Amino acid sequence: MFYIFLDIDGVLNKEVDWKRPFTLNKKCVNNFLSLLDYYKKKKNSAAVVLTSSWKTGFSHEGNHASYVRELLEVLRSHGVEIAGTTSDECGANRGKAVELYIALREIGEADYVVLDDDRSLFPTSRLNIYYTDSRTGLTSDDVAGLTGDDKRHWHDIFKWE
Repeated sequence: MFYIFLDIDGVLNKEVDWKRPFTLNKKCVNNFLSLLDYYKKKKNSAAVVLTSSWKTGFSHEGNHASYVRELLEVLRSHGVEIAGTTSDECGANRGKAVELYIALREIGEADYVVLDDDRSLFPTSRLNIYYTDSRTGLTSDDVAGLTGDDKRHWHDIFKWE
């Protein structure tokens, strides 16, 4: 299983989309689905873990907020589920929350990527992080950077490539 730790705002949407809260941007989502398909083929399966503030609308009982239901429908159309959410017990240090999730589930260093646009939420982390530009969200160039040989934008480069 390959895990994608996903922030939404600045990844699956752009700053201009933030005028209307909880908006998905079709281009960014399509780029993400392309990335999902790549990891599903490379690692045989993929799961999404929400790190975003959007996770407050996700319910393990299935009573999701409407904006999460829209996200779930998009992911399900590509055979991907939300595997869970990171903990809020780490406060504003999103990196520590991801590290905790990885440690508790013994996820290998080659079996995940973190997608986020905010470096300040990862002050001390040594994770496989790819930072997007919040002005553009996830672009086709980002997908190429995540799937190709050019890893200039990675915080930490995959050990398996």
